[in-house]
Amino acid sequence: MRPTVRAITIAIAIIWLFIIATIGTAIYSAANIRVFLNSTETTISPDGSIILTVNFTIQNNWFEDLRNLNIITSILEDSRDILLSFNTTMIDSIGGGENITVIHSVSMNLFNLDNETLEILLFDDTALRFETSVGVTLAEVLPVRVGVSTKSYWGAPLYGFIAGPPTLKVVGGTNYASVLVSFENHSSLFPVIGTIKVSIYNSTGAFLGYGEASVSVPSYYDYSGYIDIPISNPAYLTENGTFSIQFAMNMFNFTWEVQY
Repeated sequence: MRPTVRAITIAIAIIWLFIIATIGTAIYSAANIRVFLNSTETTISPDGSIILTVNFTIQNNWFEDLRNLNIITSILEDSRDILLSFNTTMIDSIGGGENITVIHSVSMNLFNLDNETLEILLFDDTALRFETSVGVTLAEVLPVRVGVSTKSYWGAPLYGFIAGPPTLKVVGGTNYASVLVSFENHSSLFPVIGTIKVSIYNSTGAFLGYGEASVSVPSYYDYSGYIDIPISNPAYLTENGTFSIQFAMNMFNFTWEVQY
């Protein structure tokens, strides 16, 4: 299992071991009810969703039903307290003498995040915070709820991204603005695979052209390469200007403007 996947899975397991120990002690002493953790798992779906799943069993040895079992898990960017995703699992009742297996999951998809939040996750190493709470009603009247949180490292897939400044070169009579692009993939969840497209605008805002490169960067590898942008007139290439950079990747799409 890759390091970040393992770290996230361990973080979720810690949450659930604590919850099971706490809520299990509380309700077992009151009603002879046991809670068993079966498994935790972190996977990536074909659509790019990072899915966290926990599987556990509730053994209701009491003569009364358990009602309104609800589990809420949230994923947040820790330093800025940004909510990235959440999910709720509801079970109306667990009958007296009944055992039930519960599968609870929460997923995060970078394609669904707003640009400001995505920029943080793409370029900054940070921490994700996982918050989970479990509630249940005993004997129709006694509510029990417990919650806990833990953190896990998030490695930025475009860490230290740099573009430019452009340099003029001529190949076969064609003028090019050559732009050096480099970054490090700090994410061990996924490789960075796709296309980087760089459009260039001079200091007056005039569009000069664009170029693109295909990249395939495994976890914990870096990338460095030139993107050559054909331009019609080198006199239009100014010392200062703007890059519009489009990332069309396997796990995210993002457009970023940066001055050079």
